[in-house]
Amino acid sequence: MSKRLEGNGLWESSCIFILEHKEAYLKLMKGRQGRGKPELDDQEVQLIEQALIDSYNSRTAVTR
Repeated sequence: MSKRLEGNGLWESSCIFILEHKEAYLKLMKGRQGRGKPELDDQEVQLIEQALIDSYNSRTAVTR
């Protein structure tokens, strides 16, 4: 890896990044890390599956 990309080199060696860009980028990356997939128990998964099967067979939208 290039020396200028190690540590804080990306920000220090680049002329196009200004402080606002850095702060916005870091905020975006922090927000993306905080989200994860919800964990569902087996019973909830079965309820969702059944609702989707019923919806498909009756050609109606799932409303829950």
